[in-house]
Amino acid sequence: MNEKDKPFAIIFHTKNCQKCRQTARMLNIKTELRLIDRANGDNSDIIDYMDSQGMSSAPLVRVYEDSQLVDEWNDFNISKIKETNKRYDYEMFK
Repeated sequence: MNEKDKPFAIIFHTKNCQKCRQTARMLNIKTELRLIDRANGDNSDIIDYMDSQGMSSAPLVRVYEDSQLVDEWNDFNISKIKETNKRYDYEMFK
């Protein structure tokens, strides 16, 4: 399996977001953090998407496998973190 085929997550977060930091810390796959900020328009397309889906809390987590989106959720969601870690056979929550 080459590097681009490995599972990874993009975590869209807000400044000083404890739930965002916890999600990144507990998710045991490669993660990339991207700031969303209504005040200066950082990642405004993601903000618009979250608004249209009724997602009112950060983080927005997108999980990719073989460069394809395979899961998505928002807010701190321990059950989704456990499910993702288990899917990729990580030991943390087994």
